[in-house]
Amino acid sequence: MPDPVCVRCRGPLHTPEHHGAWACPEHGDVEPLHPALPPEEGHLLDVASSSGVPVWMPWPMPVGWSVSGVRRAGGTGPSRGVAVSLTGSGLTARVGLKRATVFAAGALDGLLAKRRRCWPSSIR
Repeated sequence: MPDPVCVRCRGPLHTPEHHGAWACPEHGDVEPLHPALPPEEGHLLDVASSSGVPVWMPWPMPVGWSVSGVRRAGGTGPSRGVAVSLTGSGLTARVGLKRATVFAAGALDGLLAKRRRCWPSSIR
């Protein structure tokens, strides 16, 4: 599995063992952005149970929609930010959405500002 990256620039991080906290050469101490996980039940339960912020999903799920991935940000302890990616047919004929990402973040600078860069193209 790839290493976590800077939540602000997606650059490499120095691990806490070397610096005492996750650190980006450009932004200093940051929360790490962990790799996207597939929508398996175990991953969703793990992220939801270890999150310091709500993990939002529409319920009931719109007909034809499904969870397509999950991603978390934060070091040790509860997650400081969570993104859940959904895919499906349009919610209405006017909107025609095919993909949506639902975010929840605490005081996590950069995750929402870089939301379009949070998901690898394979699950965007």
